Amino acid sequence: MKTDWNGKFGFLNKLRERLSIGGWSFRLLNRPQRIEKKENPGVILLKIDGLGYELFEKALAKKRLPFIRRLMQNASVSVKQFYSGMPSTTPAVQGELYYGVKTAVPAFEFFDREKAAVMTMYTPWAADATGHMLEKNGEPLLRGGTSYSNVYAAGANEARYCVQTMNMDSILRATNPIRLAAILFFHTGKILQMLAYAFLELLLAVTDFFRGLIEKQNIIKELKFIPTRIVICIVLRELIRFRVKLNIARGVRIVHASFLGYDEQAHRRGPDSLFALRTLKGIDEVIKDIYQTAEKYEGRQYHIFIYSDHGQERVRSYEQHAGKPIQTALGAILSTVGSIADISAPAFQEQPVSHHYQRALRLLGFRSRQRTNGENEAFSIQDIHITTKGPIGHIYFPAAMTDSQKTTIAEKLVREARVPMVLTLLGNRVNAFTRSGQFDLLTQYTLIFGDKREHPFARRVAADLGLLCRHSHAGDLVLSGWGRKDPPVSFAIENGAHGGPGSKETRSFVILPPVIHFPGDVLRPLDLRSQVMSLSDSSEFDGYAAK
Repeated sequence: MKTDWNGKFGFLNKLRERLSIGGWSFRLLNRPQRIEKKENPGVILLKIDGLGYELFEKALAKKRLPFIRRLMQNASVSVKQFYSGMPSTTPAVQGELYYGVKTAVPAFEFFDREKAAVMTMYTPWAADATGHMLEKNGEPLLRGGTSYSNVYAAGANEARYCVQTMNMDSILRATNPIRLAAILFFHTGKILQMLAYAFLELLLAVTDFFRGLIEKQNIIKELKFIPTRIVICIVLRELIRFRVKLNIARGVRIVHASFLGYDEQAHRRGPDSLFALRTLKGIDEVIKDIYQTAEKYEGRQYHIFIYSDHGQERVRSYEQHAGKPIQTALGAILSTVGSIADISAPAFQEQPVSHHYQRALRLLGFRSRQRTNGENEAFSIQDIHITTKGPIGHIYFPAAMTDSQKTTIAEKLVREARVPMVLTLLGNRVNAFTRSGQFDLLTQYTLIFGDKREHPFARRVAADLGLLCRHSHAGDLVLSGWGRKDPPVSFAIENGAHGGPGSKETRSFVILPPVIHFPGDVLRPLDLRSQVMSLSDSSEFDGYAAK
């Protein structure tokens, strides 16, 4: 005879649930504690930002990702290469993944011709304007779900720590001070653990600070980087862990969370640096916690995707490479081009440490001086506009340029200014200028990128670079810090970079759940979007909206 344990001990079970830490957290956050079992499966996407395919394999071999390594050995998951598309930046990848739009933005920073303003994608107003534009193209992937530490909200009912919603009002709306204090009290153990992690990271950051001084790094930027490390690598990571686990317990249909620690460290010291790689174990531990929580949850079956949206190239700055800033080099070239020598020289704007530093400031409640919608601090509409955040840059001229003028300037940028590659639209064709000569991008891409042994995505990159150059907000000339015969450079001051067409920055990984049987070896964001949508019923809502 089968004993009805739920009936016999139902009162005790309900009492235990109501007195549990999780139960108190749900009530304090106005979440329903008990939910009906969901028939449709849920989806969780966990992104390790910036981890390229080669370094992912090395991290597995060196046991820097122990849980993911065991998962791949013991489960029927499949591992595929992930091609980022162009540009190889998070705003572009998420534009394709969330909304189905290839080359959603032409670079991390670009000049919006309609708004006559520079759009930098770590500023909330730029991300919000871009997100609203993308929403017109199709159903956002996260509708009815949650979005954590991403660029766009993507239709999510709850979007926290995202650039599009990054302001103190949205953070404070998460809960009122009394509820927050109560949650901190009931999670004292976790808070102490987070503080311990933060203290350890502080010690490591101070050690790396002195190492940076020995390596003759900028002392001010090294000091700024200490709080950035703590906020991005520890505080934000643990906040995401807490939020995602709450979402699992609520049975939210789709969750997307990004872990930024590795990418932030890689920008500063390089993608293959110990400085960056040792962040992976902490991320791996959080993924393990989330994965096991989802497995134990009986209200809904969850399918979990673990991926990285792009890799990174080890670079040196263009200023180190050429001996002068790109703005100075361009000004010198323009002064020698007869019919356009009177065009005013481009204005110069110093690059920040990284866009994650700006995000960390906002998480701490500080507001740095940023351009707002309609405001244009560094440039005048009559001047040339040049945007150079990372290894992709755009040059915008105030008047229409002839093909002959663009060719002359492109050739001089490659030969005299040592820019690895310049792309421009000549007639109806996109042409690439390198030290080896001038090539048609679509028909001569192997001469630009090499064969599959040199660049596994040469044909795809060529096609997407063509879309990038035809983007409505692309420059008249597009600068690339990556070239087949040149060491990679970034037009910003950093040791690791992504955004360009390099074989490492465009190639990362995706771990597919057992239920997915993708026939190819490589997925791009559109493919991942299709797989996720096949599993998740977007018509289902849990009735919860962020307050």
